[in-house]
Amino acid sequence: MSPARVVWVLDLLLLLGLLGSLAMAGPAGWLAAVPLLLMLPWLIRGRPRAFALLSLLIVLYIGGGLAFRDTGAGMTVAWLGAGLFLGATAFVRFTAVERRRAADRQGSAL
Repeated sequence: MSPARVVWVLDLLLLLGLLGSLAMAGPAGWLAAVPLLLMLPWLIRGRPRAFALLSLLIVLYIGGGLAFRDTGAGMTVAWLGAGLFLGATAFVRFTAVERRRAADRQGSAL
């Protein structure tokens, strides 16, 4: 299993945890979960552009979690968001490295 796939699985687990935390936060959390739910099909397919967009979007969730850190779910959302941000950027990086290596192998085979 490649490093990108390992990070992809960990990212999906973090995303499920984040969605669960948002679901427990009530109606405001449900509304905040809508962008993540809309991105879910592209994230499941493992599209690097979706993970790049997710890493930009997740900054808002980290900020929102820190702004509402007095609530029970606020810090959980911030920590899961930080982990997801790191995982999403790592996935994009690992995918780029794998594509470059595959292109190098294909180029050297010719």
